[in-house]
This record gives sequence, structure tokens and C-alpha cells, in this order.
Amino acid sequence: MCCSVCGRVFVGVSGDPVPAFAQLEPAVSVLSRLLSLASDEEVLIELCKALSCLTDASGWQHLQLSSLVALRERATVRHLIELLDHTSVELQELALHTLANLVDIDPDVQVQAVLECGVLPSLRTLLMGSAGGLCMDACNLLSYLAAAGTARIQLVLDADLIQPLVVIVHDEGKGIEAQVAALHAVHHAICSGSKQQIWTMAQQGVLPPLCSILSWDIDKIARMALECLNSILSAGGDVSVDANVLEGGDAGRPYAQQVRQCGGLAALEKLLQHKDPHIAAEARRIRDSFFGRGSREEETEEEEEEEAHDEEDAMQ
Repeated sequence: MCCSVCGRVFVGVSGDPVPAFAQLEPAVSVLSRLLSLASDEEVLIELCKALSCLTDASGWQHLQLSSLVALRERATVRHLIELLDHTSVELQELALHTLANLVDIDPDVQVQAVLECGVLPSLRTLLMGSAGGLCMDACNLLSYLAAAGTARIQLVLDADLIQPLVVIVHDEGKGIEAQVAALHAVHHAICSGSKQQIWTMAQQGVLPPLCSILSWDIDKIARMALECLNSILSAGGDVSVDANVLEGGDAGRPYAQQVRQCGGLAALEKLLQHKDPHIAAEARRIRDSFFGRGSREEETEEEEEEEAHDEEDAMQ
């Protein structure tokens, strides 16, 4: 009977036209209570389907609805987070979708609610061991949380969530959608983080994948990677280091040297010929600002000179 009721709610809210909110409000409260009582997997799936639709961003009174679910019924968020550890992948996906809907609808309130209810350890587990689709959903939710200010970004860093994101961006086996979702989360964290937080993320290995994806033939990816590189290189300019250990005119910019070593400078040079003039212009600006004009050409000439000297020595 419970499944039947949830199924009717699901059909009602996913139909066309969407019913008035006044007709839905009693259902939200009932579904929230049922979620805390149910243990049967089939019932939980139907409950989460209904809640996912009720919280979907479609054109009705989002703030009023999200307040009802997350503020009046905070236990709903806790139970959804508990379902992230369920053995059913379908339940995990539905719980992730609902939590992402809540955060998207009213980020000022919902981000704090989701964090206070302890979502980060569960997200780390999903990032570390899930297949592409579920991994992508976990990255999408984390992306919302990583764009919510430095205090919340620090929680993400403290939960050790940047390293798994870096692995996913590198891992072609996760699928392009999961890789892009992970990049979105990294992008939000870097571009919204403080200098100290950016330094921490750089030390956790974000630069190699950012340099690598500059060569992807996806304009949106190139733009995000360039924005991340610019933020890291700008923050790196304030790091106090011994200039004697740096090469190529990168004194005072240790991350610029790392970008060189990861092939990032060569990738920037290739982007100068990009079909999108904005991407080409940004690549040029980053190259000129942090590596000096014509730096790659100078490196190439030096390499050619060294090779010529080596050939001469070999002939002698």
C-alpha cells in the first residue's frame, strides 16, 4: 500500500500540468515521515522517487518547498544521506539527486543543512569506489558544496575530498561525464577558495590533470582549466621560495615551474591557435603573465642548441 501511495505521488508531481503547491504540501510531510520509518528497499525507492520529483527545479515555489523539507523536517536530509551508504545503486542515485535538488533550490540554507548532517564522508566513499554514473552524481553534489564559500571549502579539504576528484579527472575509465563533473567540483573549489586553500589544493596534485585536460577538444573544459591555472599561478606568486631552485624565469612562482614540468606551457602554446578567440587570448595572457613572452620558443631553441652540442660531442 505504501508503494502504491508513493507511486501515485510520483506520477502526480511528474505529470503535466504540475499541480499547485497547496496540493503537494501535505504529501511532503507524509513522505518525510515515511522515509524515517521505512526499511523495505522497494518502498524506499518509491519514496525517493517522489521526493526527487517534489524537489526538482521546475518553475514552482522552490524556496517554500525546500524550507518545508530541510528546515521543518531536517531528519529528511539525514535519512537521505544515510541512503548514500545503501547497497542499492538506484537508491543511492535517487538520494543524491534529491540532495542536489535541495542544494540547488536554496543554497544559502540547504548547503549548511547537508553539511551539518554529515554528507562529506559518504561522498568520499562514493568518489573512491563508485562506477561512472554514481561517481558523476557524487561529483555534481560536491560541486555545489565546493562553490559555497571558503568556510565550506575548508570542510571539503578537511574531509580529504580533493585527492579523489583529482584521480577521477585523470581516470578515463570513469567516463567523460564523471571526469567533467569532477573538474567542475575542482574548478569551483579553486576559483572560490582562499590563497591558502589554493596552495593546499596545488599540493594535493591538481596541476597535472589541469595541464593534461588543456589538450581536450572541448571548449568548456579548456575555459575551466584556464581559469583554474590562472587562480593557482596567481596565488603561487605569493609563495616565499628560494629563487635559486627555480628555472626559466619563474622566481617567486613555484607553480609556474610545475606547470612547465607537466607540459602545461606547451599546451598553452597550442591554445594560442584555438578557434575560439577568447580561449586563445586567455592562454596568451596566462603565458605572458607567468612565463614571459615567447617562453616556449626560447625553450625550444635552447633544446635544439643542446641537441646540436650533443651531436658535435658524439662526432668528436
